[in-house]
Amino acid sequence: MKTCTVAVFIILLSACLQNREVRLSGRVEGKDSVILVRLNDQEYRLRVDANHSFSGNIPLQENAYAYAQFLPSRRRILLYLSPREHLEIIMTSPTPLFAGSLATINSYLIEQGEYFPLDAAALSRDEETFVKGAEELCRVRTLLLEAKNLGREFTAIESKRIGYLTAEYAMRYAMFTRSRLPDAARQVYHLGPYLGDFLSRFPVDDEKLADVNAFQQFVLAYYTFESETNEDIRSVMADVQERVKTQKTKDYLLSELASHHIFKQGLRDGSYLLSLCWREVKDTSRIMRVERVADRWRKLSAGTTAPDITLRDASGADTRLQEMRGDYLYIVASDARADAWLKDSCSFRAIKARYAGKNIRFLFLAFEPTMTLEHWQSASERIPWEHFTIVNWRNFHASYIISAFPRYFLIDPRGRFVTAVAPPPTRAAEGLFANVGL
Repeated sequence: MKTCTVAVFIILLSACLQNREVRLSGRVEGKDSVILVRLNDQEYRLRVDANHSFSGNIPLQENAYAYAQFLPSRRRILLYLSPREHLEIIMTSPTPLFAGSLATINSYLIEQGEYFPLDAAALSRDEETFVKGAEELCRVRTLLLEAKNLGREFTAIESKRIGYLTAEYAMRYAMFTRSRLPDAARQVYHLGPYLGDFLSRFPVDDEKLADVNAFQQFVLAYYTFESETNEDIRSVMADVQERVKTQKTKDYLLSELASHHIFKQGLRDGSYLLSLCWREVKDTSRIMRVERVADRWRKLSAGTTAPDITLRDASGADTRLQEMRGDYLYIVASDARADAWLKDSCSFRAIKARYAGKNIRFLFLAFEPTMTLEHWQSASERIPWEHFTIVNWRNFHASYIISAFPRYFLIDPRGRFVTAVAPPPTRAAEGLFANVGL
C-alpha cells in the first residue's frame, strides 16, 4: 500500500512539473544559430542544430508574453505562451509561421504588430479630433480581438496591451505637437484636456505587462514628456516612486529616466539621480548603465581638458581645437542643414559686438559636411563669428555627448572646460562670462 502511495505521488509530481513548462520547437532558415527567449526576468537559449531545427521546454507558471530573439540576425518577435502548451515557430521569411496549440494566438500577434504608425494626417489634427480617432482605433482593434474568440484570459490581457499601444501612439502625437512650438511656448506646454483625460485611463503600473514593449514604451514616453516639460526631474522621480509598485517597472523607469536626463543635461542632478538609483533600483545592471553615462559626463566636467577635434574653414584648411588655446572659446555647435541658427542671429551679433577686443573668440561649428560656398557666405553674413565645419562629426557626437542641436560650450585659455553645457548667447551667457572675469 505504501509503495502504491509513493508511486501515485511521483506520477502526480511529474505531471505537476510538466504543467509548468511550455514546449517550443521549430525551424530557422538562414544563419541564426540561437533563439534567445526572454521570460519573467530570465533568458533561455535554444540552439539551432545542423538541420536548422530547435526545440526545448521552458519553465512557465502561468500564461505570459515573452520575446524571442534570433541571433545573430537579431530578429525579434512577441510571443504568448501557456503552460502545458506547444508552439512551433517556422522562420523561413521575415514573417514567422506558427503551428501547435498556441499557433492561432501568436499568428494574431504577428498580424497586429507592436506599433501604430503616426502618419502626417494624424499629426495635422487638433487635439480633440486626434483623441477621438485614437479612441476609435482602440475600440475597433478591441472588437476585432473579441471576434477572434481566442480565450477569455488572453482577450483580457491583450485588450490592455492594445490600450497601451494606443496610449503610446497618443504620446508620440503630444511630443510632436510640443516640438513644433517656439522655444518659449515649448517650455510651458502641457497636455490638453482631451489628451490628459485619455492618457489618465492607462495606469503607469501593471505587473502583468511589465515586460511588454507596448507598456514600457508608453510609461517611458509619459514620464520623459513630463520631465522635459516640467524641467524638474526630482518631482518626476518622486511620482514614479509613489505610483509604481512593481519593482521591475520601477527599476526600468528610474534607470532609463536617470540615464536620459544625465545624457541630455549633464551632471547637474547627477549625484541625486545616482544615489536614488542605488537606493531604489534592485537590478544592478541597470544601475551600471546609469553610471556609464555619468562617467562619460565626468570627462566633460569643469576643469577637464576639452576633447580635441579637427575643424575645417571655408577655404578647406583644417585646424585643431587644441591649437586655439590662449583665448576663451565660446562655441555653438548646430545643424546648419536645418538653418537652426537663423532665429538666434540677432543675439549672436549682439554678443560678438559686446565682447569685441576681449580675450574671447566666438566659434560656430556646423554639423554639415557638404557646406557650399554660398551657404558659408550666408552664415557669415547673418552670424559674424568664426565658422567651421566638424571634420569627424561622429567622433564629435560621441566625445562631446551631443543629443540635440544647438549645443553651447565655454572653454578656457588652457583648453579646459568652464562648462560643457553653456547657456545660449543672451544675458544668461553674459553672466557666465562675468564669472570668469570677461
